[in-house]
Amino acid sequence: MQTPRRLSSTSRSEPNARRPTQSRSSTGYWTSSTTWSVGGQSFRLRVSIIQQLHRLALEGLSAYTGNWRPGDIRIGKSSHNPPGAYLVAGLMEEMCDWVNDRWSHASPITLCSYVMWRLNWIHPFNDGNGRTSRAVAYLVLPAAAGHRFPSRVTSPN
Repeated sequence: MQTPRRLSSTSRSEPNARRPTQSRSSTGYWTSSTTWSVGGQSFRLRVSIIQQLHRLALEGLSAYTGNWRPGDIRIGKSSHNPPGAYLVAGLMEEMCDWVNDRWSHASPITLCSYVMWRLNWIHPFNDGNGRTSRAVAYLVLPAAAGHRFPSRVTSPN
């Protein structure tokens, strides 16, 4: 199993400010500053992050983890017909662009809600869309809010 990347943060309001002390959580290194970075770069929602979260959510449950669905799909008793498989990659890029374009002025709740709704509407995976949309939303909410939400390890490594 791959180890998830460490998330860290720096201050958006004071670029030259001293970095606060970091505390370790089960998901990485977090602080209560306002801008997060991944690998030293400012956080941006990317399809690769979504695909990695899907891999983690469905590890051992599906051979197709992290891959867009290859064909059209129906959702149980829902009247919603997700867009054709040939549109998925573009729609996912558009979703990430929408979030990134509004990152500095939309509320964290708006960004989180949009990600959860839009990912489920697109339904990019054969299975695990709900799990993945929640994981992405739970990543976006604290990152956009610039806060570390309380967490604890819920399963052994």
